[in-house]
Amino acid sequence: MMDGMDSEQEWIASILAPKTRENYTRGFRRFKEWLDTDAEGILELRKEEGKRFTTRIVQYFNWRSKQVSENSARTEIVALQSFLTYWDLTLKLKMLPPISSKVEDYYPVLEDLQAMYRYNDLDTKAWISLARDSPARISDLLKISPEDIAKGEKMVKSQKERVVGWMFFSDQTRELWSKNPNIPRTQRGIAKLLERACEVAKVHVWNCHLFRKYFTTIATNLQLNEKVVKALIFKTVGESDSTYYFRIHDELKNAWQKVVNAIPLELKNGRVSDLEKRMTLMTLALKKYYKFIHAWKPSKTTTYVSDMQVDEMSEEEFLARFVEG
Repeated sequence: MMDGMDSEQEWIASILAPKTRENYTRGFRRFKEWLDTDAEGILELRKEEGKRFTTRIVQYFNWRSKQVSENSARTEIVALQSFLTYWDLTLKLKMLPPISSKVEDYYPVLEDLQAMYRYNDLDTKAWISLARDSPARISDLLKISPEDIAKGEKMVKSQKERVVGWMFFSDQTRELWSKNPNIPRTQRGIAKLLERACEVAKVHVWNCHLFRKYFTTIATNLQLNEKVVKALIFKTVGESDSTYYFRIHDELKNAWQKVVNAIPLELKNGRVSDLEKRMTLMTLALKKYYKFIHAWKPSKTTTYVSDMQVDEMSEEEFLARFVEG
């Protein structure tokens, strides 16, 4: 080993991308905690047990899958695989499901969200209203209690990025949660609740990330301050001052209210225009066309951006870029 480093430190130092280092560190830490050992202990067990060490990984996968989605559990194991490969102890894990990286063609629209809310029960309505209000990650939402919601707002630190921010809760959400809904307390339970809700409403499946994406899209279309939007969705805004989020509380809440007002869960006068859906479908079609043209004749797309960037753009941002060429 390199001087002054243990096996884990040397492996982490070999990873170039900062985000990958962060993700691998987190995933590897969870496996160590579950196995109740350190990196050196893992190497010793792998050497002693040989291929039989895969049984421990399968056991971890089964345990972790009860807390998060199978895809998330499988992704965490990639960190362990990387660690073992670095020390020439590679293991093939063909018995585990592959990691899904499918990019959805579906673009969320208000009518589908309203249908999910309209045709489902109290439990589903309560979660949908909370997810509409709080564009946080599922791991952070699951920590919110009915008592937190009753207060109308809460300052939290996001689990993934360790960013401090505010969650705000609408009167609608507070009323629904005051009726004591029976909400699942695991990511898998929430995923099943949403799948069932979408099946009842006969709309494309919304996962928790889609709520977050839709909130961001609406905020962008409303032309809200970019830094404020990042703060609302628990993204790093480059402020080291610990009092920053207290000082901008009112600005954040005003911006949040504008977004929530633009995402009504109940129909007004029983009618909703389909203009938004048509515009969304048109933008989606243009995005596909843009990707096709660049793949076919790159010289025709002088302001080319990657496929992933195209998918993340708001309707207004993409259309402006599309017009530029």
